[in-house]
Amino acid sequence: MIQRARFLFALLLGFSLIAGACGSDDGDAAAPAPTAAPAPTAAPADSGDDAAAPFECSTDGNLQETSLLLPFPFAVPFFSVFVADSLGYFEEAGLDVSIEFTDGSSAVVQQVVAGSVDFGMSDPGPIIDATALGESLKVPYVFQTGLIYGLVTEDGSPYTSISDFVGETVAVSEATAGEVPFFEALLSSNGVDPEADVQIVETGAGATTAAAFSSGRIVAYFSDYFNLIELGFEVALHSFDLGDFALLHAASVVATDETISEDPNLVACLSRAMARATEFTHANPTGALVAIASKYPDQVGDFSDTGFDMLALNETIVRTKAYPGSSGQWGWNRPASWDHYVDLLSARGALSGDVDSNSLYTNDFIEFANDFDKNAEHAAADALAASLETPAAASDLKEASLRLSWSTLVYDMPFFYALEQGFYADEGIDLEIGEGEGSGTTTQLVGAKNDTFGWADSGTMMLTRSNGAALKNVLVVWRDAGYGTACFNDVGFSEPKDLEGRSVIFIPQESTASIWPAYLDANGVDESKVTVKSADWSNKMTLFAAGEADCMAGYVTQDTLISKLMNPEEIADARPWSSDGIELLGHGIIAHEDTLAEDPELVAGFVRATIRGWQEVCADPQIGIDMYLEKFPDISEADVEWTNRNMFMECDRTHPVGSDPGRALSATNTSQWAAMQDTLNEYGGLENVTDPNDYFTNDFVPGD
Repeated sequence: MIQRARFLFALLLGFSLIAGACGSDDGDAAAPAPTAAPAPTAAPADSGDDAAAPFECSTDGNLQETSLLLPFPFAVPFFSVFVADSLGYFEEAGLDVSIEFTDGSSAVVQQVVAGSVDFGMSDPGPIIDATALGESLKVPYVFQTGLIYGLVTEDGSPYTSISDFVGETVAVSEATAGEVPFFEALLSSNGVDPEADVQIVETGAGATTAAAFSSGRIVAYFSDYFNLIELGFEVALHSFDLGDFALLHAASVVATDETISEDPNLVACLSRAMARATEFTHANPTGALVAIASKYPDQVGDFSDTGFDMLALNETIVRTKAYPGSSGQWGWNRPASWDHYVDLLSARGALSGDVDSNSLYTNDFIEFANDFDKNAEHAAADALAASLETPAAASDLKEASLRLSWSTLVYDMPFFYALEQGFYADEGIDLEIGEGEGSGTTTQLVGAKNDTFGWADSGTMMLTRSNGAALKNVLVVWRDAGYGTACFNDVGFSEPKDLEGRSVIFIPQESTASIWPAYLDANGVDESKVTVKSADWSNKMTLFAAGEADCMAGYVTQDTLISKLMNPEEIADARPWSSDGIELLGHGIIAHEDTLAEDPELVAGFVRATIRGWQEVCADPQIGIDMYLEKFPDISEADVEWTNRNMFMECDRTHPVGSDPGRALSATNTSQWAAMQDTLNEYGGLENVTDPNDYFTNDFVPGD
């Protein structure tokens, strides 16, 4: 969940923005969330709008249909929408709201302008851009009143001010992420030249950024609060006060001027439902999670105070506090924030025309939106929170987590199938499945006991264990690693030596990168004659398909196949590394040795449930395909084609190949692991040779 949420959240502010500083207009921080229910208040005196009109919401049971488009399908950052929907607040306001999703704020604004939806939730940038192009848009309700990004150092760091970063290396998640222009502007506003005074590098998120801090490679990290939460699981952090930058708002409701003028009741009633939901959530965040889970159970996986969902909700609450100057009213547009955005975009030369910031918003609906019984919302939130009985509390299920090797793909469906069919619950396990960032990162997380189990490449697990992590494989699922190299037809790639003088693209954190040196050395390829180009999961395949590299190293059944489907006329089929002397076991389930010793029943039950899931899905791979397409219905036609082919191919990989004496989902033997160790020791940088039996155990694999 974390990775997909993080990736989607990055879409919210994915535009170039600011080069200058945010000047201070009042010097105030965001007002705290109400702790006692305040009485309804009048519109702020400085709102610049006329007194609120006497709007009316229908109560006759005839619901008015309307639509609201969000930039990604994740509930916590837009809790007011999902709480209002789950608790029936939209219906009580006389509305039947269709909640829809797209890919980022720019797409939201495009659909609003086109009239495809009535309302959208967007950050300010695309709204201002569209207005500069002559579109008539307006924001009647601001939801996220604070910046979604933050700046952190390690707790106890000597760097206490932004000016201390001069001469140092600081990090962002990705060089192309939406956070970069904000960070550059923040540095500039504090007298630090982002180009001359500091080096900005990308470190990804979570474990990879923690490692960068630990090694001393970076001294600070600037990213969205999803990434900061994930990093906080790894490193004790100190957060910087961003001053007025923290008052730059984000997600806001946008509509055309025509929609607002023709149906003001619709705008007012939508705003009131969202304001009620915001009051409810601020009063009791646990109640909000329970409300969301009641209608959207896939959106909430952990109700605990230290779980990701609650941490993310609390950080969102911080960024949805009522503005200073708003008299504590939800949804109020802060004029100074709009002024700052327009000035900064203009200074950057990003606008195609003049924009009057006052034309971008209206506070006409705010008094009506906030005219409800706040005491009732507080009582309802407390009551719903008190009713919480999580699955773990209602039974004797043991909590456990499985870290995938990447973001969720079709070949992960056997795990989700086993979860949804209750196979893990049958074994007394309350399982949470989390996305990964490559097998290298997954093995590190399990080695650090941040996750109970990992779905990871076996060779990468061996390398991580040789560096001190007490890991063991408890079940090999894929009997062949499946590595391969794909090249453009004009490369004439027929053997590994053909890679000399060519460029090859892969992701530094993926298992392919760990085994790459073994592949080159085993085939006498001069590494210095091969140009390696780095990518990340979001762009590896598209970059290769577009010709940014001659070849790509990856998996025969996965990314190389996807790239070929993107450019079938020019890209050749991948050549398996197993054809060139690299015979390795593939992905399997790993766990920490302490887990094996302390809770063998948990491990045995997990393995049994996992085998059931894989057996049933591979008996009919269409089950996995249908599950994946249901979870991700908006994938491209090329991805659908890959999905239809991949699940069958991955099920084939569960069967033994070559001299493998085993069978699908069965025990492995010492000679297989010894051969892998020899290969990695000779070619792949594995230095600490040990007894091959240290890498695996068959104790938890059922017999015939």
